[in-house]
Order: sequence, then structure tokens, then C-alpha cells
Amino acid sequence: MISVLTREIETLNKLVLTLIDNNGLLNSRISDLELKNRELVAEIGYLKANASINNTSSPLHAPQFPMFLQETETEKTAKSATADFGHEVSTVVATWPKNKDGKEDRGKHNLKSSSNVNINTQAKNKNKNNLISNSQVQKAINEAVIQTILPKYSEARPQDKKLGKPEDFEIEGAARECDEEKVIKINKKKVAQALRRRLSDLQHQREFIVRYVEQVPKKSSTTAKARSRRRDLTLKRMYSMMVEELCLNAEKPCFTTYRNVFKGMNLSFQRPKKKQCGLGLCKTFYEGSKETELTLQDIFEDYTKFRNAVRDLKKKKKIAAQNNPKLLCLSFDLQQVIYLPASNHGAIFYKRRWLWRTKPEFHTVAGALLYIISQLKHVQEISLRLFTTNHGQSEGDSTHSAISYAIKKAGEWFVPSQLIPVFRLARKAKPYEEYPLDFNDFLDFKAFGENLRVRSIRIDDDGKAFKRTEMVEFEIRKNYLN
Repeated sequence: MISVLTREIETLNKLVLTLIDNNGLLNSRISDLELKNRELVAEIGYLKANASINNTSSPLHAPQFPMFLQETETEKTAKSATADFGHEVSTVVATWPKNKDGKEDRGKHNLKSSSNVNINTQAKNKNKNNLISNSQVQKAINEAVIQTILPKYSEARPQDKKLGKPEDFEIEGAARECDEEKVIKINKKKVAQALRRRLSDLQHQREFIVRYVEQVPKKSSTTAKARSRRRDLTLKRMYSMMVEELCLNAEKPCFTTYRNVFKGMNLSFQRPKKKQCGLGLCKTFYEGSKETELTLQDIFEDYTKFRNAVRDLKKKKKIAAQNNPKLLCLSFDLQQVIYLPASNHGAIFYKRRWLWRTKPEFHTVAGALLYIISQLKHVQEISLRLFTTNHGQSEGDSTHSAISYAIKKAGEWFVPSQLIPVFRLARKAKPYEEYPLDFNDFLDFKAFGENLRVRSIRIDDDGKAFKRTEMVEFEIRKNYLN
């Protein structure tokens, strides 16, 4: 068995050697054929070049110079005569054809492009007595590369010629050239003049915007601090109104310019941070039509009279507290209920509504007053005044606004202890102070009121009857609690 395999291996080796020999023969044959092919191509190229020189009446459109020539005397001479010539066009310049007077004829659109071929000066001196002269070869090259091309635009454009705009051309879809003598000349002076003109137009637009904004009715901000000088605009779509009414026949300013001028005038649209009148009477009266104003005139006067009385009373108490060091004047308000946990996740957002189903009641205020009068030893009496809804003005609204903004930016929170640092940092200049409550602070004041029979009181100290719902002032004294 081993001997049989050995013989088969020897046979295979012989076949491999035979194939290798045949491959070598084929490679040598291929090399010979390639050499003959190159010789034939060189001979054809030489014959074409010679024919182009002899036939000067018809120019060649695409001359090809031989790269490989046979080693004969004639071919050596031709090779030496053409070896140093460049075979690629270095620069292409589009020119207009000239008429009989020698001037450029621009009535036609057929332009001619000539090429500059680099010729070695040493080849000229070396090949003066050759069979093919350098002048004949140069002439053949110049005639061969002259092409008739069309401009990029098929129709005449007198405005372009008048302004001296350069013409663009395409040669075989590759190079794009132009008439270099007709390029527009722009210097720094013209650029500076254009910029100054543009800046003057922009300044004119800014002045126009300022004049228009000054004509819009404005009102002082009712929610800003007393030291603020900013005024709030009440009209909407101011930019659209300006464009529609005043810029029909003029160039309208862009919205960016309008916005920049608007910001520079220290103006803003009204975005109240405090709660507005819940009745909606003030807004309806100020922004309504003249008929609405006449209808609500009497109601608004009564409302304004009572509102001013409430504010005057608060002002008097403030002045009294400032003059008397033993008297304090505090203003408070109840903030909206904060739901916990708070998250943008849909399941938490809707399920949290079922975690706490109560609302703030009067016992919250009573617990705060009890805390003050029991913890502060120097406080002997507290007078509590309740104003009618939508007639008071609380300084605590700004605190609620700052806390609401801080909660909105805080992200997610799940337990009340996470809100304490948020409350503190709501005001960075002077952080708020908070007093966390525990279970001992939640008392049943309803039973305490029933024991005092507060609901059964119908006559005041002067013997006059009154309604319990009309009570607006209460007094809490420490000695009475003891």
C-alpha cells in the first residue's frame, strides 16, 4: 500500500514540474506579445504624428505623440525631436474670436481656447537638422489643441458685459476658466462704503423701532418691587402690528433687530409672579372695551374703595410696628399643597393624587399662632385680621413664587425631608428659615373651640349683634391661654 502511494506521489510531482515548465513558456510568450503590441502602438502613433505634419490643411483634434518608438534611424530622429515636448495642457485661457478689424467679436458665443505647450530650448538647438523640425511640430501642436467651445450661458446677457462680470466656460466637463481681463475690481474703499451704508440703515431702523414702541400704552408693574423701574407692556404681537401698520412701503426691520432694541429699552411683557385678582374684575375693567368699562364702573369703584381701606390699615400697622419696638407686624399666606412624591414619570404623577386627599384648613393657621405665642416668651398678645378674598395684598406671595420656582428646578423628590434644602436655597442672598413640624404640632382645635363655645357668641363687647362669618379680627392673649 505504501509503495503504491509513493508511485502516485512521484507521478504527481512530475505533472507539477511539467506544468511549471509550460507556465514559464506561456509567460515568455506573453512577454513577447506585449513587446510587439507596444511596438505596434508606437508605430501607429508615429504615423499619425507624421500624417498631421504633412497634412496642414486639416487640423488634428486630438494628437497623440508616440511614447515607445522602434530603434531605427528614422524613429530615433523622430523620438529625439519629440521627446522633450510636454504632452499635457498647462494653462487654458478663453478668448473671444477677432473680426477683420482685429477687435474682439462678442456677437457670437463660439469661443476658442489656445494652449501653451512647454518646449525645451535645448531640444530646439539640438534638433535643428532633424527630419522633423521643431517649428513644424509646434505648429501641429497649436493647430491640434485649438477647440471650439460654448459658454456656460447660451443666451447673451448685456448686463453682465456692462458690469464686466467674468464669463464661465466648461471644457470637457472638467476645467472652468474665465476671461481674466473682465474680473470685477473691488477695493477696500468700496467695501467700507457699503458697510457704512448698511450700518446707517440699521441705525435708522433702530430709531424707528424705538419711536414705535414709545407709542404703545404701558402701565407700571404691579408685581415688581418699589425700587424697580421696569414697565410691563400689555399689547401682544407688537412686531406684527408694526410691520402691518407702519412698514407697508418701507423696508421692514428683521425680528432680531426688533428684539435687541426692545431689550435695550428696559421693557418686558407682563408675566406676573404673584397671584392676580381672582375676581378677574381688574383685568376686565382695564383691558375691556369702553362699554364694559361703563358697565363695571360702579362695581369697580366699590371694590377699589374697600381694597384701599385694607391696604391703608396694613400700612398703619406697619408704621406702628416700626415706631414701637414692642410691637411686631407679620404678614403670612398659605401656599398651595405640595404633592409627594413628585416626578415626571407618568405612573408616579397620577398615583400621587391618591396619597393625600385633604386640604389646608384653619387649624394650620391656629397651629402656627400657638407655636409663636408658646415659644416666644416676650410675645403677650396676637391680633389676627382676616381680609376679604381678592382684596388683600400679601408680601408672602414673593416667597411662594421663589419656592415654587426652586421646586420646579429641583427635579424629583419623594419625602418631605428632601424639600427642606430646596426651601432654604430658594433665596440665595438671605436663605429662608424653616421649622419642621412633628406629630405634637397637629392639634384638634375644633374641640377646643367647642369647649369655649365660640359658635354660640352672637353679641360683641358693645352689645351689638354680629354674624360669625363677618368677623375679620381676632385677638389671642397669652395670659388667657394660661
